[in-house]
Amino acid sequence: MNSEKRKLSHTINGIGWAIFLIITGVLWLLPNRMVPDGSWFIVTGAILLAVNLLKNIIGIRSTSGYFWGTLLTLFGLMQLIDTKFQFLPIFFISIGALMIISGLLEIRFKSTHSENIKTYQKGD
Repeated sequence: MNSEKRKLSHTINGIGWAIFLIITGVLWLLPNRMVPDGSWFIVTGAILLAVNLLKNIIGIRSTSGYFWGTLLTLFGLMQLIDTKFQFLPIFFISIGALMIISGLLEIRFKSTHSENIKTYQKGD
């Protein structure tokens, strides 16, 4: 990763952390009756997913955030609909989603890389 992408990745991470801290503070300040169960997990998962999606859109490869974002979002949704917590099924769903996303991103990066090589070779 070049220094420009590293800086951009650092900036995106910083913005993600800032949003996380602000949302966490707001949720903690609101009365419990106004905040549905699982809200913190859902928001945290959504932030992780959004940060990693943004990184991938601009060409910074990142996959672990998809796993944790999906996992936290699923935990939050389970709390929101008041479902009995079952770790193993959610873990398997998360691993499967991570594998699908990783595969799709790998295909995207490979096709982008081969297009760049073809463009470079045409320029010679």
